[in-house]
Amino acid sequence: MSVPPLRIGVWAPVHGPRAALQDPAEPFNASWEHNRDTVLQAEALGYDATLVAQHTVNPHLPDHDQLEAWTASAALAALTSRIEIIAAIKPYLYHPVVLAKMALQIENISRAGASPSISSTPGTARNSRRRASPSASMTSAMRMAASGSPWWNGSSVART
Repeated sequence: MSVPPLRIGVWAPVHGPRAALQDPAEPFNASWEHNRDTVLQAEALGYDATLVAQHTVNPHLPDHDQLEAWTASAALAALTSRIEIIAAIKPYLYHPVVLAKMALQIENISRAGASPSISSTPGTARNSRRRASPSASMTSAMRMAASGSPWWNGSSVART
């Protein structure tokens, strides 16, 4: 059995560089330009993927900027040629059909591919099933939407 080659990725600094949290000399920069330059440099260095994390508010410094994941992913997909764009998403922020449509459009824009990464907020073992349920529902709905099933193309409507 052959082992697939190791793929290495980099996080897009959508909420600024982590060093800025510890080093006062490191400027905080969550700008589009900084993210664009970081991802293009990663692609030039041979990285295989970049993860664009979805946060509505900066999780480290709520009074600082936060780049929006889906618009940034679409823009990065248009600029890159080889690096895969992975948009990390949280269930419930978007309806699964809308999310599937956005993911498919970013995939269409990208020459290297794009993937949604559905994340469940980590929790205790007691809460793990409850937290995984929205991710499973979201995954199922997105697969149906992406497959072109009648649920997606309008000949029937899913009620949730």
